[in-house]
Amino acid sequence: MKSFKTVALITIILSLFITRVIFLKSNVFSVDGDEAILGLMALDLLDGKFPVYFYGQTYGLSLLEVFPIAIWITLFGVSNIAIKLPMLLIFGIALFFLFKTMQSIAASKKFWMPIFFILLVILSPTWLIWSLKARGGYLTSFLSSSIFCYLLFSNINREKLKTALFAILGLLLIIIFEAQPLWLPPLIPLG
Repeated sequence: MKSFKTVALITIILSLFITRVIFLKSNVFSVDGDEAILGLMALDLLDGKFPVYFYGQTYGLSLLEVFPIAIWITLFGVSNIAIKLPMLLIFGIALFFLFKTMQSIAASKKFWMPIFFILLVILSPTWLIWSLKARGGYLTSFLSSSIFCYLLFSNINREKLKTALFAILGLLLIIIFEAQPLWLPPLIPLG
């Protein structure tokens, strides 16, 4: 079973990166206006300003997306890749929490179900594009929602962490609301 889990993990990681590299090398790949704004916000962050919300809006908490873009710009310079690849990292972390959530929900004998679900998300044409989009809050909401679901369904010691758990769940809901409130309706039945 352990070798199956290792093969499954390698398959998921390779599927994620191979599909995105092919997409990045295609002539469809480009940075749009919203992504350029996040690039400007990252440059402003590097200049000492602290951009929290997507410029020109009162929503779209983008700070969690701006930080990794700023790091990539510092390391590799200003480029389309410096905007796209940090978003893939955020998407990958969100997928990890989503996978762990699916593992908690699925029966131990049905380990293939979470793998199948994650591969569907990875290979989805919509997520192929959106996993690389710096759009000001969308991937922040996806990451926060994945962590929220993981904390709800994981096998952590709830009695010991009750107060901290509720505080973290509340903070995650605030982040989701401030980043992209459209992610909240699917979470309502879970709460």
